[in-house]
Amino acid sequence: MCLGSTCAMLQKLALLSLVRPVLAACDIGITVKPSQCLSWEENVDYFGNDVAKFASITTPEECCDLCAVNPACKLYVVSIFGCSLKSAALNRRPDQDLSWNVRAAFRTASFEATRSGLDDDAYSPDIRVDPVAFTTTSGFQWYPGGDLESTESELEALIKTVNATMATNKHGFKPVEIITAAADGSLVMPFSSVESVGECAALVKSHDHTFFTYVPTSGMCLGHQFQSSEIDLYVETASGDTVALPLVLPNDFVVGSTSASDDDDCVAQCNAFDNCVAAQLTDQCTLYAPIRARSSSIVAGWVTSDFDANPVANLPTFEAQEATKVAFYVVAHEDDHELFMSNNYHVSIGDSDTKVVFVYTTAGDASSGDAWRQARELGTLAATTAWVDHVGLFDSEPIYDSATINGHTIAHVTVGNCVHYFMRVPEYGPDGASGFIQLVNNQKPVAPMDDTANYYQNRDDFKATLAGIFVTEADGISNIDMNAQDPLGEQPDHDMHLATGALVYDIVNEDAKWKICVPQKYFYDYQTWFNAVNVIPEVETLQRYAWLRLSQAIHAFDQTVLFWSEHSINLGRTYIRREINGGVGSCREDAVFESS
Repeated sequence: MCLGSTCAMLQKLALLSLVRPVLAACDIGITVKPSQCLSWEENVDYFGNDVAKFASITTPEECCDLCAVNPACKLYVVSIFGCSLKSAALNRRPDQDLSWNVRAAFRTASFEATRSGLDDDAYSPDIRVDPVAFTTTSGFQWYPGGDLESTESELEALIKTVNATMATNKHGFKPVEIITAAADGSLVMPFSSVESVGECAALVKSHDHTFFTYVPTSGMCLGHQFQSSEIDLYVETASGDTVALPLVLPNDFVVGSTSASDDDDCVAQCNAFDNCVAAQLTDQCTLYAPIRARSSSIVAGWVTSDFDANPVANLPTFEAQEATKVAFYVVAHEDDHELFMSNNYHVSIGDSDTKVVFVYTTAGDASSGDAWRQARELGTLAATTAWVDHVGLFDSEPIYDSATINGHTIAHVTVGNCVHYFMRVPEYGPDGASGFIQLVNNQKPVAPMDDTANYYQNRDDFKATLAGIFVTEADGISNIDMNAQDPLGEQPDHDMHLATGALVYDIVNEDAKWKICVPQKYFYDYQTWFNAVNVIPEVETLQRYAWLRLSQAIHAFDQTVLFWSEHSINLGRTYIRREINGGVGSCREDAVFESS
């Protein structure tokens, strides 16, 4: 604390403080352009963050010109003691001594767009989602550090780092963390392989954020998690409306500050400047805008409506006992069918007479504990909900239950006409060698993660339980369809994919009747996920929406994970490697599954 003349002396020293050597104005050629800076604030200092000092410059006009030619300068403070160029608008100090003639102003060069450069638009990722409204401006970004003078911007460096990090991840393992902290302290959520600015806006809002930067050349969408605030930030739209958000933007995006009597007056101050897109009133009215990007194709945006999914109301509950067909999709991990079988299960879900049964042999825990298993299950249930809602035949409210089969209790969840069986055998076990592969290779007994005292003793025990699921769900139904991962698939593939497919093949083809009357389709996995997109257009769009909802559910459970980027690049492929009994029709009513 300082008092009286001591405080005054310290303030004078602050105004004279330097980060770089004192320069004379004649050292730099100056062309006076007062419009390069906003209107000044009187008797206000911004303490610290000095990048240069010109002791002989004491007028706002000359100080503004020095700021305008210095890329590091965001604002200046000028007084009888000289001109200070500053890199950030921190530590605002009003009520300076009147005799010092202190003036502070922001340069306008950090944002050169005008309100006419704003665009309003809306995008819906699915027919059951209300259009997500958003506003954008091209050639700008909400990621700090445009670095127009450098060979590579911080934004470009971030995208390279994210892509390199994602390339090290393996399917079946918990994703590496790609949510990163920006230099301004905000968190950045990189969504990869995003097809449009509208999809970017929907992704960001579905994950509970508002501001985004979209880079179409790389398909990268960055969601920006700025700090929450009890004081509303008012953002502009092209239509002239404003939207209140409980956020505060970082100082990197401050383009000015002024006095205002209330929120409406502060918004009016923003409207008075072409270079302002947001305003917030605290002890001052602070004006904000995104910074200029290196490319005019980069888009800065903000979402101005909620993300609301609205399924068809009053749909009937699916009555399983009335089903005349059953389609099994048996995979190792909770998201395998979404990635590799979407073209086929879309047809199954869309048939009101078909009961769709998804079976997951492993817990999908990736040696990351029970929480990651839960997250992946929530994700697949969210994806199925999106699919069932899109089709619009049945109510999608989940029904949680369990079944005891072959002495083992198996959790199952019904969503519409889809039943999900979670067998929950750990992938690797606590020692890395006590998991699914060891069980099906008869190396050791393994217990499921949700029933640790009840071990599967060997492959036959587990196979009999899986067969029991087939018997239970196919009871009384003669039209049966079996879909699985191909155990004969070439590498690269996951060993648990191959092992799961082998179990399905053995169960069906060891039965004298099912092996001749049940159509079997065995799918490619990793081998084709960079092949040409081959799903029908409706599925291509719907799969992306379901993947969004899957990622949304996982992120809500574990905010360190951004699952969209895990395999968004691989969406749109369904390749069948081989088919058995294609077109054989249905099993006769007396073709009872003999393994039962």
